[in-house]
Amino acid sequence: MRRFESTPITAASLTLSWALLFAAPAGAQPVTVDPRVSSLVAQVSKGNIQNAVSQLSSFHTRRSDQPEALLAKNWLVARFQAIPGVTVTTETFQAGYAPNIICELPGATHPERILVLGAHYDSINEGGAEKPAPGADDNASGAAGLLEAARVLAQGQFEATIRVVLFAAEEFNLDGSSADAQGLVDSGAQVLGMLNLDMISYRQAGDAYDVDFILGATDTDLTQFCMDVTSAYLPWLGVKSGFDDAGDSDHHSYQSRGIPSVFFFEDFNHFSPWIHTAKDATGKSANDFDLAHDITRSLVASAASLAQPVDLDILHAPLAGSADSGGPYATSATVASFTSYAVASVDLVYRAGAGAWTTTAMVKSATTGAWLGSIPGLPGHGNVDYYIHATDSAGYAEWTPEAKRPGDACFRFKVGTITPIFQDDFEAPGENGWVSVKEKKEDDWQKGKPQGASGFDPSAAASGHSARGNDLGLAGLNGKYKAKVENYLESPPIDCTGRTGVLLRYQRWLTVEDGFYDQARIKVNNQTVWTNAKTPGGGAQHTVDKAWTLHEVDVSALADDNPSVRVRFQLKSDGGLQFGGWTLDDFRLVTVGDGTVAPLVASRSCLSAAQGGTVQFSIDAGAQHAHRPYIVGISGTGSAPATVVDGTPIPLVFDAVTQAGLQLMNSQILADFGGTLSATGTATATLALPGGSVPALAGLRFHFAAFTLAPVTWASNAVSLEFGL
Repeated sequence: MRRFESTPITAASLTLSWALLFAAPAGAQPVTVDPRVSSLVAQVSKGNIQNAVSQLSSFHTRRSDQPEALLAKNWLVARFQAIPGVTVTTETFQAGYAPNIICELPGATHPERILVLGAHYDSINEGGAEKPAPGADDNASGAAGLLEAARVLAQGQFEATIRVVLFAAEEFNLDGSSADAQGLVDSGAQVLGMLNLDMISYRQAGDAYDVDFILGATDTDLTQFCMDVTSAYLPWLGVKSGFDDAGDSDHHSYQSRGIPSVFFFEDFNHFSPWIHTAKDATGKSANDFDLAHDITRSLVASAASLAQPVDLDILHAPLAGSADSGGPYATSATVASFTSYAVASVDLVYRAGAGAWTTTAMVKSATTGAWLGSIPGLPGHGNVDYYIHATDSAGYAEWTPEAKRPGDACFRFKVGTITPIFQDDFEAPGENGWVSVKEKKEDDWQKGKPQGASGFDPSAAASGHSARGNDLGLAGLNGKYKAKVENYLESPPIDCTGRTGVLLRYQRWLTVEDGFYDQARIKVNNQTVWTNAKTPGGGAQHTVDKAWTLHEVDVSALADDNPSVRVRFQLKSDGGLQFGGWTLDDFRLVTVGDGTVAPLVASRSCLSAAQGGTVQFSIDAGAQHAHRPYIVGISGTGSAPATVVDGTPIPLVFDAVTQAGLQLMNSQILADFGGTLSATGTATATLALPGGSVPALAGLRFHFAAFTLAPVTWASNAVSLEFGL
């Protein structure tokens, strides 16, 4: 634990995210206890932790600039090397200091995703370098817990890589962890988060038996997840969160670089009073190894849950926007099992507009590993949010988009007709009416190819070659905005006369500190319509985009029917942390109108041949065809070329399936496939397939079209239905 400097260091947080996410979550799901994780938690040994603390605190000092720190390093390296299946390296970051020690457990299916577990192994005596510094609680306890966590976690198999790092020079301005965190940022690594152990073995007499999670320099969302995991796997261990007055630690090095971090700690206020002295010894300062044992188990449960035990993998191409309000929106996913357990079920969970969340079972396709589903149409226009959740025969689950819990994040697509008012992808030469302005200290807005120079910004435009942003890394700049600057980029005046429901849509890659410190704002005619998240007191909500993200802002209140609309992207920073700021591409002002509804609409796009099911076909031929007889035809061959009857093209290839359909018309299977249109020219036809009755349908795609009879004067569009297993 490093004592605070005279001026507190600002820190903050971002939402843990490693997928393309466009929607509000479906609501936090409770943590489900996974027996694979429980098994690992149960293997954590209190004796191993206590023995390691005893060994580490036996060194006269572990101060990073002293020779004995290297002896401690050698002992720790040997302990890591004794763990099967890991890779052990050291990381030298400054001459004269002991190195960081890195032990990696490679991910089995997604090794590019990295979860960092950290603790510092150095100690210090504030009385001087020559003084004894056993550092039993600060931080032999955390280092011992991390060593034991690595041993236990190596017995599991996880999707993501677990990077266990013992830091040197934590007591010297967090130098070791700063070097490691910066190296990860510079390499563009996909880091899921950082979990830090520092001081876990002291409990004051009469104090509650609990683990404390530090707020302020950590990520709120990730911290809450680790608290929930702890309560689920260790219900006897109390859980608290709050602000400490002990000092800073290595989590800050990651959090301040946009990597969400969590700090596991012994107590906010009643922490060991003997740290940084010769009395930080076993029995006096490190006096509760039951607590150290349970906090380590909390770390193991959290790390295993975040790295995710290997079971299933889901591949899915997110649905694009649609001008079709009738739907349905066909959805597919390929689900593979990496274990001996088979894929048992796949669910599609969706919300159309502001409606309730609905779960529907996807159908197993005849194509190996593929699953089919569909989302009903969204009348009018709006957003559709969804995610996919799969379970294997042992009950283990996987979901996409990737998130800590199913439904924490969703895919989103827009339904409706989008009409551009103004658009600029920043590819044309010149400014095209855009103006950048320095309000205070510096105007760093640039146009061109982003260089990814800061580790926060993209290395390419969202589309084409060029984007606009704060310090793109051009002309020798470093990619970060400066301290205490105020500037903005403003659009040319845009004529929205006669337009209603105006929406701002653009591609965004924004990295900015918590809004308590730094403000990224969007203004329309100098009135704020969006700003980055702000935490009371600061420190918990950095905005750090990891990919180009489509950002939409409703600006209708200010832009509708306005002949001169100016959109401004503004940045204001304080003297603390600096990130990459704004990067913008594909700027649009649009209106979104209702989508179209075809004359023939199906309620589903797929059906199980084995289990059967029902599909409804809504027919709307228009009032001019009221009371006309109609039929719904079927084709197994396709919809082109059309079959001409009575001079009217029907978009079906008449074949043997067509003949079978005529024979089954108005039966239980094809109810109302023939009949009379209503007074408004509408009707509903139902395909009701009994379960298991027609297994030969699996893998086939049938096509349907409605048309009037005697004579055929109107034919609908064709819709298709795929039959799964």
